[in-house]
Amino acid sequence: MIATLHATIAHTFAGRTIIQLPVFWLVSLICVVVTHLVGISLSQALPAPAGVHIVETSLVAWIGIMGAFRFTK
Repeated sequence: MIATLHATIAHTFAGRTIIQLPVFWLVSLICVVVTHLVGISLSQALPAPAGVHIVETSLVAWIGIMGAFRFTK
């Protein structure tokens, strides 16, 4: 759900072609899964419902989406 949300927001505001939506989604999904598996945690005070660090996975997903945007212009 996190990957879909961020990919949709990115495509809504910056997407130029329809092919960017699945690319953004795939990159975002990979970033979220890798961040969760590695266990990146910035702080124990940040929200982590069900053990998923939302802030960290969102940050890494956006970094991945920005990289994908540069290659899919």
